Amino acid sequence: MNCKIKILLLFIMVFVSLQTYSQNIEKQEQLTLFTDRDFCISGDTLWFKVWLPNSMQQNGNVVRVQLYGKNNNLISSVIKMAKNSWAEGFINVPDSLSTGQYFVTAFINSQRNLSEIPIKSKSLLVYNRFEERVSEIEIVKAETFENDIVDNGGIKLETDKEKYQIRDKVTVNFDFEIDFKNVIVKASIVDPLAKEVSKNYKFNLKSSNILIPDFKEQNGFLISGRVVDANRNPQPGVLVILSITDEPPHFDYYLSGKEGDFHFFLKNAVGNTDIVLQAISNGNNEFFIEKELNYLEIKSEIISQTKVLSYNQSEFISLLIKGNFIGKLFNPINLEQPDFFEMPARFIMPFYGLPSYRVLPKEFIELPDFNEISKELLKGVQYRNRNGNITIRMVNDSENSFFYTEPLRLLNGIPIFKNSLFSNLKSEDISYIDITRKERIFGDLSFKGILAVSLFDKSNSWMAEQANIFQFNINCLQPDNDTEYSLRHETDINTPDLRQIYCWKVLEKDSINEIEFFLSDLKGEVEISLEGITTNDVVFRVTKTIVVE
Repeated sequence: MNCKIKILLLFIMVFVSLQTYSQNIEKQEQLTLFTDRDFCISGDTLWFKVWLPNSMQQNGNVVRVQLYGKNNNLISSVIKMAKNSWAEGFINVPDSLSTGQYFVTAFINSQRNLSEIPIKSKSLLVYNRFEERVSEIEIVKAETFENDIVDNGGIKLETDKEKYQIRDKVTVNFDFEIDFKNVIVKASIVDPLAKEVSKNYKFNLKSSNILIPDFKEQNGFLISGRVVDANRNPQPGVLVILSITDEPPHFDYYLSGKEGDFHFFLKNAVGNTDIVLQAISNGNNEFFIEKELNYLEIKSEIISQTKVLSYNQSEFISLLIKGNFIGKLFNPINLEQPDFFEMPARFIMPFYGLPSYRVLPKEFIELPDFNEISKELLKGVQYRNRNGNITIRMVNDSENSFFYTEPLRLLNGIPIFKNSLFSNLKSEDISYIDITRKERIFGDLSFKGILAVSLFDKSNSWMAEQANIFQFNINCLQPDNDTEYSLRHETDINTPDLRQIYCWKVLEKDSINEIEFFLSDLKGEVEISLEGITTNDVVFRVTKTIVVE
């Protein structure tokens, strides 16, 4: 009997522990996504703000924001590092995107450790700018609405009047009777359709690729891919080298896993750049490298239905599309990921260490090819061409003899294995040549000397002549930008002002309880909203509608 009682008590304790754990998981703080609009025209820019609570930042401070369709088709995504608990950036809505309902989701990479990720997604209605008239649209059924937003959460919101003229100044006063963690104020023209269907949706999401690890992205981001053969069979145990042409050049390596997968972490890499990935083969094996997209997809099928639009809804969309065309004529703003790249070097010297010496060919007479350069300028380097078979040998200063194997050869920081790529280089093509006449160790790799040639031309067009090498253009961490309407107040009376968003910013706790903004030439209803999270983790939203005549 005593044994049965003990077993029963143990069962009760385990059950209570599991219930408590489950409740704690539900109460955990979650990142919160805010967007500047619920509708847009294809080709527009969607701005976002993501609040990342302190409790989540221990699992990474880099936020991934994605725009996707209900059929799991990823449309666009960006990577943004949070500062002071906020990640703020933008996503370009493709100009060719068809009319429909899409969704915006934010997550951190470490959330991949869950087989089922319940995340709120925000609806975004997109109207193709070439549509003449939109009469119906596919909308997700209402069962997936996430109705956890509390209205009028102890906040008073007042405007200086109820009706305005176009381009009027609006003054908004608000008074908080609650404590909040964050709050965003937004003012935008009202789309009758978006007002009806644009709510938070809660989908169960899953990792797009289980091979991507739930790595904690702290001040950087993960690049993943696979090594496959010509039949797309995964190739395990293959050495994959990542190179970035920079000063000093970036170099890293990874041994592919059981499924041919590899992963690299780029710390504090901002902007846009080209990366070079190589699969190193011991023989003449032909390998291919596939870069994997890092995103979440909906776990189960979403049920949608066709919604026939009312006259007012359809008319508003038509006027919006026409206004968008006119607006682009007078204000052709097209924000893109900046075409620059910044990444602090891991060391103050190249990854191969301080060279034995550096040669600057421009300081010498012009030499016609690399054979002459090696003879005249590269002490301790032996360059030999025997019937088209080119070999490069280097003196080992430690033993005062030649290394038995060839040195690591680099061109713009990228390892090369075809010595003929050096042949036609003239001294006027070369910025510098680093010579390292010692054995160098990088991780598990050993190099019997280094010959590093940096060219003035960084296009790396020579890569077409080397096998198993692939170049990818990647968007790194998105740099900080200002929303276009946050910089505008009044426009020239002769220039159309067709802005749909008038104000969108985070309110600080100690800031004044008043804001001002200017309306555009658009008439209709304008919604002013305050949306945020209380100190008790309650999401609140307060709105007021004014009329522009």
